[in-house]
Amino acid sequence: MFKPLTNSVASAFWMVYHIFSDPVVLRECRAEVEQLVKVDSNGVRTVDLAKVKSSCPILLSTRQETLRYVHIGILARVVMEDIMFDNKYLSRKGATVMSATPIQHTDASVWGSTVGIFDYCRFLRGPGGERTNPAAFRSFGGGTVLCPERYFVSTEVMLFAALLLTPL
Repeated sequence: MFKPLTNSVASAFWMVYHIFSDPVVLRECRAEVEQLVKVDSNGVRTVDLAKVKSSCPILLSTRQETLRYVHIGILARVVMEDIMFDNKYLSRKGATVMSATPIQHTDASVWGSTVGIFDYCRFLRGPGGERTNPAAFRSFGGGTVLCPERYFVSTEVMLFAALLLTPL
């Protein structure tokens, strides 16, 4: 149970850093969260946290960009059959192949010339817009082996950020 804790704490820190260190990001994320705040007749404020992921696309994009920009993960896969790469590298069936996610997350051919810049809107899609190539974004693993904690951790960090953004 240590992995979700370390991932959520580190990613929450960096997400909060990127939101609060840029006045534009802060203003836009706060505006989204403010729409979820309700004030009752006694002046008590509540936030509909169930709607954060579905109603805050900029906050969600900021979360995904944080994972792309700062995540350091290792993907491990087992070779299913002997395969030769580039006519000189043999991977034998049963061997373990490891890949570092920063390699995929910093590939300029996928992410463009701004790959080295934190772009909080990078994951926003307009109507009919293309999704990011799933092989290029591997913050929670890939293929048939995705982290089972990914939904919990993502929701936890999004809600934490939303509560920090909630006006007093």
